[in-house]
Amino acid sequence: MLVENPRPKDILTGTIVASIGSRPVKVLEAGGGSKTKLDLARIAVETITTIDISIDQLSRNHYADHKIQGDLELYRYSDRYDLVVVNDVLEHLG
Repeated sequence: MLVENPRPKDILTGTIVASIGSRPVKVLEAGGGSKTKLDLARIAVETITTIDISIDQLSRNHYADHKIQGDLELYRYSDRYDLVVVNDVLEHLG
């Protein structure tokens, strides 16, 4: 019998769905760039906002409702989010 290890994307999404259920959420994806680590078909997303320092990465992003080109630590957020996903950025924070 072949047993496959779950993909990290499936583990992350499954954990989020188990926690928030089916209610629509406002998502902030920090360092999202051009690709998401989430399985957006399984999460009830009200809106998704991506912040990235790279305008090139954001220009290739085709899933975000709102795109912010800026520094995660310095940007002054006017919205509140139900879910914040941080992708490959913690090592860059001061």
